[in-house]
Parts: sequence; C-alpha cells; structure tokens
Amino acid sequence: MKDLVNERDAVCRKLESFNFTPVNAEGWLPDGSKSWNRIATELEESDLFVLLLGDSYGWIPGAGAKAELKMSVTEIEYREARQQGIPVLPFLKNLPYGTDSASEDAKRRDALRKQVMEWEEGLFVGRFDLARDLAESVARALVEVLTREFQRSRVERRIREKPQPKQIIEFAEPPYVQPPSIPSTLIRDVLGRQAVLFAGSGMSLTAGMPSAAALMQFLADQVREQSPDYVSASTFAGVAADLEAVMSRNRLVESVRLMLHPPQHLSATQAHRAAVRLFDVIFTTNWDNLFEQALRECDDGRPTISQELSAIPVKALVKLHGSFQDPSTLLITETDIAAMDSVRPQLWRAAQQMLRDRTLVVVGTSLRDPSVIRFLRGAKSTNPGYFVGPFIDHATQARLKTFNLSTVEASAETFFEALALNAEREVAG
Repeated sequence: MKDLVNERDAVCRKLESFNFTPVNAEGWLPDGSKSWNRIATELEESDLFVLLLGDSYGWIPGAGAKAELKMSVTEIEYREARQQGIPVLPFLKNLPYGTDSASEDAKRRDALRKQVMEWEEGLFVGRFDLARDLAESVARALVEVLTREFQRSRVERRIREKPQPKQIIEFAEPPYVQPPSIPSTLIRDVLGRQAVLFAGSGMSLTAGMPSAAALMQFLADQVREQSPDYVSASTFAGVAADLEAVMSRNRLVESVRLMLHPPQHLSATQAHRAAVRLFDVIFTTNWDNLFEQALRECDDGRPTISQELSAIPVKALVKLHGSFQDPSTLLITETDIAAMDSVRPQLWRAAQQMLRDRTLVVVGTSLRDPSVIRFLRGAKSTNPGYFVGPFIDHATQARLKTFNLSTVEASAETFFEALALNAEREVAG
C-alpha cells in the first residue's frame, strides 16, 4: 500500500472497467473484525489473486495472527491464496540499477520474487516499470483468464468448489424504492401488461458478464497481432470493425462468442427471471443468452426474435442486435449498427410501433448507444416512459426528457424485486 500506491490504484480501475470487483484494503471500512480475519474472509470469497511485488518486501507483523511466521503480510496472503487454490496473476516491478540487495528486507524481497518466478505451475508472470504499464499487463492477463481454456478452467473449478454465500434481500413497507418511489402509474402499467422492457448490458454485468472494456481489449489485442502499432478505436463497434477488416468476419464472431463464455458458470439473475414474468415483450441489444435461460427456468415458451418479421407476437424476446443462435443476424461492427434499420426494416418498424402503443421501461443502459438512440427517436412515442438506474445525475435527467422518460433511481435487482413483490400481492389480494 505504501510502495505501490499508484500501481494499486491503476490495477483497481482496470479491474472495475472489466466488471471485476477489486478487493483492496484501501477500500475497506472498519467492521469490528481483526485484520487477519478480514483478510482471510476476503481471500476465501475471491476468485483471482493479483500479486504486485515492488521495491520492498513488505510489513512483517510483530504480534497477533500469523506473527509466528515472521513473513510480510504480502507473502502470507500469497501463500494463503496458493493453499486455497486461487489462481494467482503475479506482476513484478523492474528494480532500477543500484537497488539495495544487501539489507535483510532486500534479501527477503528477492527470495519472494524468485519463489514466485520459479513456481512451476505459474500463470502469467508480468513485469512493469510504470503504473500504466502494469494496468495494460493486468488487462492482457485478465483477457487470458476470460478466454484461455486452462486459465478459465482453474477459476471455474475454484468457483465450483467454494461455498456460495446466500443473498437475502429484504424490503421495507411499502416495497417501493425510496427516494423516489416507483410511480404508481408504472406499477399499474406493468401489472396490467401494458409495459414493454428495453434491457441493456447493465443487466448482464450484474450476472458477472465481462464488460465492453474487456471485449474491446480482447479484440484490440488480436488486431495488434497483424498491426503491432494499432491504436484502439474509441468504441467497441469501431474495434470490431478493425478486427473484421484485418482478419475476417468469422474471426470477429468467434472472438465475441468466446468472451461471452466468461470464467464462471453464469446463470440468469433474479432480475432476469422477474423481467420475463412481468413483461410480455422484452427488447434487448445483448448477445448473451441470460434472458433465454430465464425463459427456460420460468417454463416460458415465447419465441426469441432476431430475424426479419413483420409483426411482433403478443409475447416475445426481441434481440435487436441479433443472436448467436443465428450468427448471420449479429450486428457488431460500425457498419452493421449503421444499417440496423435497413437490415430488418419490418422488425424495426414493428418494434417502434409497439413503443408508441405501450409504456416503455428502460433498464441497464446509459442510452448512449447510437443505434439505441436512433431506435427510440424513430419511435417518436408520446407515451410517458421510465428510465431505471442506480445513480441518475441532473444532466442525464435532462437528456432523458427528449425521450419522454422519467427517472426511477434503483438498481435493476431492487427494481424488479419490488415489482415482483407487488405482483404477488396483487394476486394474493
């Protein structure tokens, strides 16, 4: 924490951008537990261990838990992670010429570095000079974890073997989000089957799906195989277009498919299951199959639509950017997205007409995707709709007015749980 403060911050930011949750002591709040008990608990619940070794060996506790080992906390944590079978991603800072090598601290530092480098089952051992170099190395290592079978299988085995904590969600009376409450008109329209859902990638992220940043990193690394000096485009669709250009469409499709199989057995969330129970028609730009999983779990046989269709059934899951069940329907690159309305014009018009006739509920998207903006603007709906998000600033509220959307501050999980509870009470009443 003292030796590598900037590096640790850069790594945490990269982890968060990939939809990993960093567990670092800087972010811990006092909870009454003793230091090692807290560390041990956090380790048990973690799926990866990123080891950063810098100029110093680290602090050695003189008393208390683990003091008898006479090791630094860093080495103790590393050994504990190894013992628990947590995959380790080690990164070693390059030591400048003339670095102390004679002191006791330096000798122990060098011994630990040697031990890590000689680990016969080691994963990726990275070296770095600057914080930004380290962040990029971590990004490449995380892509390895997400896409390489050996790495992924280690994490999957770890997840299967460790006990999963039970999540208990409690609601106060009434079960509406405060502040502000879920408007009664929204509850009425949802329970009256008069609302349609537009679901974005945020619902997939809560299930543990890799973020767009992780996808972009993976695709950009492949472009650099052909063009080492490649500077990544600023959008996912742009990087996808570049990969398609330097390699092939098939390579692009298979790369995206690979990243949608992250290093854990993902399943539909409670929010997905509640959504399919509450909304007859769901529009989504997501390529993953979490909604399809929820439909199967709920024994819901509605069709999944990704091809051209002149009319949308009474109940349907509409995948606006296509589905891997039919790769020919996928809209991935800038060119694909630009032609979204002309590729499937009848489906486009039918979907927009439905938005004019129903109450729109938007969850899990920032509404900054150009294709989504074009889709909603083309609908020109005069019906009031709702935008659900955990944090909605003033600028976002002002922008949403152009779509005739009111805001509801809530996470997707809390929002759908509250709606589902209202639905149960209506049935019981």
